[in-house]
Amino acid sequence: MSVDYKNKIKPNFLIVGAAKAGTTSLAKYLDEHPDIFISKIKEPRFLIANTIKKTSKSDPSHNHLISTSVLNEDNYFSLFEKRTEKAIGEASVHYLYHNKEAIENTIKYLGPETKIIILLRDPVKRAVSNWKYQDKDFLYFSEALKEEESRKREGFNSFWYYKELGFYFNQVQAYYGNFKNVKVILFEDFVKNTSSIMNSLYEFLDVDTNFTNREFIKHNDSSLSIMPKSEYLKKLLNTQKKVNTFKKLINKKIIPKRLYLKKKELIYNQDIDFLKNIYKEDINKLQKLINQDLSNWL
Repeated sequence: MSVDYKNKIKPNFLIVGAAKAGTTSLAKYLDEHPDIFISKIKEPRFLIANTIKKTSKSDPSHNHLISTSVLNEDNYFSLFEKRTEKAIGEASVHYLYHNKEAIENTIKYLGPETKIIILLRDPVKRAVSNWKYQDKDFLYFSEALKEEESRKREGFNSFWYYKELGFYFNQVQAYYGNFKNVKVILFEDFVKNTSSIMNSLYEFLDVDTNFTNREFIKHNDSSLSIMPKSEYLKKLLNTQKKVNTFKKLINKKIIPKRLYLKKKELIYNQDIDFLKNIYKEDINKLQKLINQDLSNWL
């Protein structure tokens, strides 16, 4: 029996993405404010539950994605039980790309007055960061870009769509067209001017703007991102737990350097030039939509 969600305490704002654009750091910062609550489960993804359930078992992230997502009403609304904060929210980066389902369910379960926060990052840097962070992707960056369509057909979840996730215009426009309160933050501004950005968000969420956060801390850092050299190791490291163990052994200098490469060494100029070229038109359209200067992305 489903819950009567209309009478439940529920989020009145969402951080909807983009992936690898600072959403984890932003959520942690917002959660420091005494008038703001962020769900303790990172990225519930409930508002796109149908999409998550359709993820193919051939996706190496399938088990982790399913086990960490909140896929039914009872469990989702239990995340916010007895909360009394003025601003209550959650952050699920899949909501930006899968905006059709996310928007329909946001209106259905939370209401059209829900406030939407979107973080955007230079799409080229975002794509690179996404690939580096995807621990179980043992293809070179250029190869991974070529495999994107194949992975989509196989039913991989969208965190593998390094290239496509960076076409922001239609994604952002969808939220602009359905919600009155949408705030777009640029990752670059968030990092450089954290205090002023947080203050603007507190104003947007209608909470005390005198609150001061800690200094900016980068979360979800993908600095230790590795590529096993041998095909045997690639097959062996087939779960997140095994990959994490392998990386810990590298940090302890137990794994010799001859067995792996660092992903940052495997990004080539032609890959960057390719992405810069395909994003140009989308960036130009986006900066008009959000009325912000994106020339540094070009």
